[in-house]
Amino acid sequence: MILATRMAAVAACVLSLVLALTSAACAGAGDASCEAETVTADAAADAADEEASLLQVQLLQRERRVSRGVPRQFMESVAMVEERAEVTDGEVDAETKVDVKGEAKGLLSFMHIPCNFGHTIEKLALGQGADFQLVYESSVAKTQVEAETLMQRAKGTQGVLWGEMDPSTRVVSNATGCNMYYTPGKYWPPHLARSYFGQRTIFGVLRDPYDKAVNEFRRQVQKVESVYNLQYRWNISAREGHPEREGLRYQTYYDTCDVNGYLKEELLKYKAGDHFRGNCALVPQADYFDPPWGIALPVDNRLIQKSINTVLEDYGYSYRVGNTIHNWLCPNVTAFTLTDEVKGLIQEVYARDFDLLCSYFGYCNRNELVCMEAIPEMCGNRTLAAGQAPAVAAV
Repeated sequence: MILATRMAAVAACVLSLVLALTSAACAGAGDASCEAETVTADAAADAADEEASLLQVQLLQRERRVSRGVPRQFMESVAMVEERAEVTDGEVDAETKVDVKGEAKGLLSFMHIPCNFGHTIEKLALGQGADFQLVYESSVAKTQVEAETLMQRAKGTQGVLWGEMDPSTRVVSNATGCNMYYTPGKYWPPHLARSYFGQRTIFGVLRDPYDKAVNEFRRQVQKVESVYNLQYRWNISAREGHPEREGLRYQTYYDTCDVNGYLKEELLKYKAGDHFRGNCALVPQADYFDPPWGIALPVDNRLIQKSINTVLEDYGYSYRVGNTIHNWLCPNVTAFTLTDEVKGLIQEVYARDFDLLCSYFGYCNRNELVCMEAIPEMCGNRTLAAGQAPAVAAV
C-alpha cells in the first residue's frame, strides 16, 4: 500500500520529472522559474525522494523550465529524431477507397505495435503542413476536450489521427496498465474500439521477432518512450512500479549496449507472468491480431518502405513514407548479436509471431535472422546497394 502511494505520487509529478535533463542549463541561467515550486509539486517530490535509491529520481528533481508548456529537453530529443527521420508529407482522400481488385474496402485504422515504425506512420498520417508544436502541447492539455481540440488544429491537409495522435487512445488501459494506443485491440473498451476502429480495415506492421526484440532494447536505451507525448522510459517505470529498470544493473545494459543481458532478464520476467511491463513493450505481435479489433491487414516490415506505401496506395491515401523515425543508439547491435540462449527465449515467447510471418509472408524458417539494411543505423556496419535485398541469415 505504501509503495502504491509512492508510485501514485511519482506518477502525479511525471510531467515535472521529465524536465530534469534541462537542469544544467536551467541552474546555470539562474532562472527564477526554475526555483518556483507549488505545494503539490513539493509533496510529490518528497514522495519520490523516498524511492530515490531505486528509481534514481534524484536526477529528475532539479529545477524546471517550460517553453509553451513543452519541456525544452524533450523538444531537443525530438529535434534529434527529426534530423534522422524526415518523412514525405502528403494528403489523404477520405472518399477514395481503392483496392487493386476494384472492391471498396473502406478506410484504414492503424494499430500501433510498439517498435514497429508506428511513429513514422502516425506522423505521416497527420498530413501536409501539420503543426507538431500543437501535438506536443496536446500532451500537457488539462482536459481531454482541450487535447482533442489541439489535435484537430494540429492536423495538416486532410490529415487523420492514427494511434497516439488520437487523444482518446492516450488513456491508460485498466486491463493492461499500458497506454491504450499500445494495447492490443482485444483489451480495448467496446465504446472506444467502436469509435476508433469503426468499420475500417485495421492495419499494422508485422516485424521479425529477433529484429523487433533487438530494436525494442535500443528503444529503451534511447530513453524516449514516445516521440510525441512527453513520456520517457523512467516515467513508465515509475507508473508501473518497476524501479529495477532504472537501477544500476539495467543502466549497465543501456550503457554497454548489452542486448543479451537485457532481453534475457526481460523475457524471463515476461514468462513469469509480467506480460505488460514496459508499456506493453514485450507483448507478442500476435496479440494485436486477435479478435475482436485485431489487425486484418499486416504490413511486411522487411519490405519497408515499399510495403507501407503499397497499402497506402491501394487504399487511396496519397502520402508516402520516405525516411523513417528509428533508433540510432547502439547502432552495431542487431539480430546477429543475439546469443543462442536469448534466441531460444524469443522463439518460445513469440512462437505465434513466427507463425504469422509464415502464414502471411512465407517466412517460415524460425532460425532466420534479418536486419534492415535499407534504413540507416538499423543494420550495424552493413550497407545496402541499390536493388539488393536486406541481409538474411539462416543459423
